[in-house]
Amino acid sequence: MWFALILIIFSASSANAFEEPDWIWPSSGQDGELEAPFTLDHPTHAIQLWCIADFAAVDIVIDGTNRLTIDKYAPLVQRDLPVRLTAGEHSLLLRCRGVEGPSAIALSLKFVGAKGVKEVATSGTWSNAVSTGKVAPEFQGTGARRVKVGAFDDYEQWRDAPANADSNSDMPRFVLPDGFRIDRIHRATPAEGSWVSLAFDPQGRMIIAREDKGLLRLTPNEDGSGIERVETIEDSLKECRGLAFHEGSLFANANNSKALYRLRDTNGDDRFDERTQIRAFPGNVGHGRNDLATGPNNSLYSIHGDAVDLPLTDISDRTSPFRLARKGKKSNEGALLRLSPAKKWELVCAGLRNPFGVAFHPDHGEPFTYDADAEFDMGAPWYRPTRVLHLVSGADYGWRGVTGQWPPYFPDRADNAVAVCDIGKGSPTAVKFGTNSNFPPRYQRALYVLDWAYGRIVTVHLMPNGAGYRAQSELFARGTPLNVTDLDFGPDGAMYVVTGGRKTQSALYRLRYTGPEVKPASLTAQQTARRKAAAAARLVRRRLESFHEPNETAVAAVWKYLGHADPVLRHAARIALEHQPVEQWAEQATLEPDDAIRRTALMALARSDEARRSAVLKRLTQFDASGSDETSLLTYLQTYSLCLSQPEKLQEPARLQSAERLSSLFPRPTIESVTPVGIGRSSNHELARLLVELGHQPAIAEAMKLLRQSTTQDENLHYLHILRTALGACTLDQQRQWFTALNDAAKYPGGRGLPGFIESMRTDAIATLSADEKKTLAGLLKPPGPATDEPVPVRELVREWKLQDFEDAALGKDVGSNRSFANGQKMFRQALCSRCHRLGLDGSSFGPDLTAVGSRFAPRDILQSIIKPSAVIAEPYRAVNIVTTAGKSYTGQILTNGDYRARKVRLVTDPLKPAEVVEIAKGDIEDHQMSDVSPMPMGLLNTLTRNDILDLLAYLIAGGNEKHSAFTSSK
Repeated sequence: MWFALILIIFSASSANAFEEPDWIWPSSGQDGELEAPFTLDHPTHAIQLWCIADFAAVDIVIDGTNRLTIDKYAPLVQRDLPVRLTAGEHSLLLRCRGVEGPSAIALSLKFVGAKGVKEVATSGTWSNAVSTGKVAPEFQGTGARRVKVGAFDDYEQWRDAPANADSNSDMPRFVLPDGFRIDRIHRATPAEGSWVSLAFDPQGRMIIAREDKGLLRLTPNEDGSGIERVETIEDSLKECRGLAFHEGSLFANANNSKALYRLRDTNGDDRFDERTQIRAFPGNVGHGRNDLATGPNNSLYSIHGDAVDLPLTDISDRTSPFRLARKGKKSNEGALLRLSPAKKWELVCAGLRNPFGVAFHPDHGEPFTYDADAEFDMGAPWYRPTRVLHLVSGADYGWRGVTGQWPPYFPDRADNAVAVCDIGKGSPTAVKFGTNSNFPPRYQRALYVLDWAYGRIVTVHLMPNGAGYRAQSELFARGTPLNVTDLDFGPDGAMYVVTGGRKTQSALYRLRYTGPEVKPASLTAQQTARRKAAAAARLVRRRLESFHEPNETAVAAVWKYLGHADPVLRHAARIALEHQPVEQWAEQATLEPDDAIRRTALMALARSDEARRSAVLKRLTQFDASGSDETSLLTYLQTYSLCLSQPEKLQEPARLQSAERLSSLFPRPTIESVTPVGIGRSSNHELARLLVELGHQPAIAEAMKLLRQSTTQDENLHYLHILRTALGACTLDQQRQWFTALNDAAKYPGGRGLPGFIESMRTDAIATLSADEKKTLAGLLKPPGPATDEPVPVRELVREWKLQDFEDAALGKDVGSNRSFANGQKMFRQALCSRCHRLGLDGSSFGPDLTAVGSRFAPRDILQSIIKPSAVIAEPYRAVNIVTTAGKSYTGQILTNGDYRARKVRLVTDPLKPAEVVEIAKGDIEDHQMSDVSPMPMGLLNTLTRNDILDLLAYLIAGGNEKHSAFTSSK
């Protein structure tokens, strides 16, 4: 037997921790404002924000500007805001709006500058605020490593675990929290195969399923440090991805045998002598028959991926009758099924991609899973990352197996069930709660999810959020390689993990807590009140779910909950309503006076059938949606989207009326909002899409403006996508802008599908052009070729310019009028700005797009960034220092274009020669650190005169617009 331990323990990074906030609320107990003035000793260039709005919505206002709106029942929010603040006095204002329940806000901000960080957090010391206790550490980032995957993480690390590798050279390198230890207690022999699942039997032995076929039983030695016996106990069932001991038998989801089986020992000889097929599940095997678990109602739950056919017969389907799958259309989607003690099969929920595991909350009996993303769609605005889901009755989580089709579809919509949290890139396998562990309390309460591709175990800390949940995730353990397939907790309280899959080398690891004892923290007033309110909400939700079948009393029982603030209750009520005959509630839906109830009821009616959509559309025009919050507006727009799904069939009056109604809402103020409805797109995204499809000319022009102003890949591709079929109605200049932006998109990182998506957009767009337009735009219509580097021009030194050479008071006036557009444009090239930056249609897209820089920063800020480029460096554009295992060192900027699964890091070491790329294998990287030196060279202005610099600044502030007021002279 081989025993080994290789361990690297990383203490939690304090850089990721936020100052511990209090839960606070206005002391009046009513909606109101909470204000906290603060002082900055030095300028800052970004804000790191963490916030939870508990039974509340909040506007976060800094110096009078609303920087973020968080809707009621939204998930935990943690993000960076690119906001610059000067040294001196500032104000932070929270506009708080409560809903029924213990309303409270917890917020922590880090104001980040070149000279340090200033932290501000909610506190009971704030004026007119009352505190209900501190936020639990696991939810506000203390002691946690972030889950986000970066450029150096290797998606294909599993390839470094080849079958039958030499036992002395294949030990992973581990990252663990303080106080934990990991041991490899068994390494599979060639005869034992590669492993896919694990379960403990009642005697404390491990049952392990081989990837090819059969089951092994491993008996640990007395102290658990190794395995004293391995035996084959079944040799015919193929790839049993799910194992569960239930009602005295072992149940197995045999994926490649395409069925659920029960194994029993009928004569007491410790052998399974009876094998019974419980139910066949036809379909394919890739995203197949996955985990099994026993629920609190003693039912057996089986979770499937989208390769398995949805069962249509001999089953009670709790999902909406309005789903296409319920109407007989073939639908590739994963599902959760339940087998009751009475042997009744139910389809609990669907719309999943490939959820490998299922586990039940130990206190509430609620099922959870970790669902897969679509790697093919990575980088596109319709991509949805891996997610933790609370699997509620009747839910549709939106996935359909249509990846690779064009045009694409958006899996997240306002009529889908709500996700708990996004994890990001990954390849989900098993999930398990830490209830039976001997870990510290915060880890005992957590859900553990496995990421096979990146070799990670992620901890998900769950917090009740009304009838649903919100979560904070953290990286618990990582190994290189560590292709984890399943986990379970043994009788000793340790976590046992198996690796394998795709015929790779398998092993069994034991992960134990060996640190000092940690006592449970006392519950705060907020925790106690939240738990009580959430328990009551869950009872309401379960009552609503009891109507997820025809029931003559259902409409009256669920109606008022259609307008409830809690999206999980609204969802349960709507699914219940949709199970009832439409004739019972259609008229009531159109006549309902309450806006919130009517909004959900009309969405249900629009989902019912096409014949009713004209009546719904007519009623929608009577809504006053101008003051709606983002969540309500997205529901309203989803109903419009259903009614306008075939705009070519609309009669002209309906088309015009719809366009007029929607255009009155567009564009919305560009305030970022966080909603609970699981949609990555904003109301502006949806309004633009609908109006462009309706051919509304002013909206097309407005959407083109939003394309030019977009600062993220998702936004840019969204507007490119929706505008592609409208270019024939655009001006030549707008067409030129669109194709320039599309050619820039070639640099975006993504999955295998992204290059094809971009070229499909190009094909659709070209088809809208006239012959003359094609001729005029010929240089832009072809995909961009490989980058080439022009020689750097040699210019004479004028002066080593410093920031103090330009007076603050005069600078704004100097660049505000009488500047030369032609010279500014010329200096943009001669100062080499165009080598890395785009401004309008000018320049390159290697560095940040500067088109909108004048609307975000003052002239002095822009000038400082050019003269002192290392003073403030935008995070995505920082250089990195890399040291390889061979001792070589490189410094440069990471190129992110191409497939994110690439096994090499691509580095540009000279920003003035972006075509020269160095490739370094991820496995050869010993260390990497972000550089404090900007890739942007110093001294770029030293060959320019003062007038040249002022013209350049005016050109930047104007965004390359020759009609800007700064250009009133032709000098």
